[in-house]
Amino acid sequence: MLAAATTRIIDLVGLYKYAIASYFVVLILLAFIVFEGILIHSKTASRFSLLVLLAFVLILVAHGVLLVSVLELAGNVFLVGAAVQFLGFISLLVFLLRSGRVGPA
Repeated sequence: MLAAATTRIIDLVGLYKYAIASYFVVLILLAFIVFEGILIHSKTASRFSLLVLLAFVLILVAHGVLLVSVLELAGNVFLVGAAVQFLGFISLLVFLLRSGRVGPA
């Protein structure tokens, strides 16, 4: 019984390392997307580009907060990160609805 519990803990620690690595990769990709969004918004300063930029900035911040929550194993911090990420997705939804590309034909 003790051996099975020890094996399970070792498996969880292995997954923990992959979770941290995946958050770092996502942070790098989102930083690149935000950088490109800033360049696009500086050329064509429109509401739509600002909504998309805001969405990806919120998602980037959320993943930073989520990484901190995984490193500190803090549940409350994880909830804050998930809420910020949700706001980023809401911003993308508002962009889609206002752009007229989604909705009744």
